Amino acid sequence: MPEDSSDSWPYRIGWLENARLWMITDIAASRGRKLTDLVEDGIAGGVDVVVVRLKDIDRETFIKEATAIGDVCRSSQIPWVLSHNVELIDSLMPDGVHLGKADPPVNEARLRLRDDIAIGYSAHSLDEISFNAGLGADYCWYSPIFPTEKGGVVLDGLGAQAVTSALVTAVALGRKDVPFPVIMLGGINLENIGELVKRGVRRVAAIGALIGAPSVREAARAMKNALSADESFDLKE
Repeated sequence: MPEDSSDSWPYRIGWLENARLWMITDIAASRGRKLTDLVEDGIAGGVDVVVVRLKDIDRETFIKEATAIGDVCRSSQIPWVLSHNVELIDSLMPDGVHLGKADPPVNEARLRLRDDIAIGYSAHSLDEISFNAGLGADYCWYSPIFPTEKGGVVLDGLGAQAVTSALVTAVALGRKDVPFPVIMLGGINLENIGELVKRGVRRVAAIGALIGAPSVREAARAMKNALSADESFDLKE
């Protein structure tokens, strides 16, 4: 993780400290509903970060949708992250950018971005988490935890037990007794989030379980409440 000159620094990007529930936008999962309305409902229910990921639309529509979602987040003082599309950072002005294998490496992206832009990475192994944290990533997603569909293919999940190793890695990569932010993703929903919480997970990202829910607000509220349970958990015990 990048160094910071502040003696009180826990995270280089301040908003990451309280970034527990991450909502990832998805046009297909929205079932024809207006994305900005769903984002508003998610924020009202307790979403801490909105990730704008919009597939299979033209560039003009993408910019229009991303701008509208960004405006909703700014008006609610909620950080929003742009998935991929590094070249649009200056025009859309998100609070972060999320990268994957097809994007520029984290260290190269950092050279192109303002210091206050968070950089995240989609990791699928503990080695990927460690490697990209070393390159300067501010956080990593770790997925898929549970079986999930991607591109019409069902991917096997790493399993709930895998999060324990990820949390140990997060502690090892952290500073000043604050773990490196690792956000669990993939097939997480109201039925299985409790299993992760029992293992010490306090940060998750979701697509269908949030933006695809009949009531996004209620789904967000329930997931946020689950993440707030058992605050006394200590991975070092």
